[in-house]
Amino acid sequence: MARNSSAGSRVWKVVLTVLVAILVLLIIAELGLRWFISSQVRDSFNQQAQEQGVAVQEDPEVTFGATPLVFGLVQGQLPQMTLNTPSTLQVTGQDVQGTPAANIRIEDMTLSQDNPVAGFLSTTTELPDDYLLAVVQQQISQQSFDGISDFLGANAITDVTSRAESGSVETEFGGGLGSMTFVPELIDGQMTFRVTNTEIFGFGLPDDVSRGITQALQDGVQQGVSDEVASDGTLHIDDFTVIDGGVRVSVSGNDVPLREISAGNVDGVAENTPA
Repeated sequence: MARNSSAGSRVWKVVLTVLVAILVLLIIAELGLRWFISSQVRDSFNQQAQEQGVAVQEDPEVTFGATPLVFGLVQGQLPQMTLNTPSTLQVTGQDVQGTPAANIRIEDMTLSQDNPVAGFLSTTTELPDDYLLAVVQQQISQQSFDGISDFLGANAITDVTSRAESGSVETEFGGGLGSMTFVPELIDGQMTFRVTNTEIFGFGLPDDVSRGITQALQDGVQQGVSDEVASDGTLHIDDFTVIDGGVRVSVSGNDVPLREISAGNVDGVAENTPA
């Protein structure tokens, strides 16, 4: 009996030793994967900023949640990743370089070099007033909204001011000749702006000019989040909040093909996740 007991004890010691070794290897592999993916995402973010000629003041933060990456990658998925990126925006007139600060959450991303797909994707970003002014001016000049340039000249929109207290965005046009105040409204996941006040100094504002300015503001905000919001509805807007000095926008979607999303931060994730 003593011999059998001693032999059984030795067997259990061997089993425990093997299990501990496997556990240690899994932990090392898990830590290595988290470090590798984080490093790749940070390097991609910094490289994109360098290519755009903008300065990066801090690295993005990358976290993966509690679900082990090792088990997810064996099944061909990245279970969860959260990415907090700093703002690299540099706005000079209508020239916009870099990207706004963003919080990006990805769940159940299928691993594919061709086109990884996020089972769920959410993004929250803040767009400052100088950015809104630049993209609205771009929209007006590039899309040539009927009547605006003829009526107001080259300086159609000369200032944008977001006011948290009233929840509104005020656009000044004609170098102070007048202004329009907009209140954002969400309808079925799509954003629109309602004109609540128009102040005119010495002239009337034609309807086509009012519609054009409203459309330019709406398109400019959607461009700042992702062109997919404005095109095929892959992402929908969950929240739009006016803050002092800008606006905060949250969008989300299911089964989102990452390479088709225009936001630079998401592109960096798609390009640097191991398949």
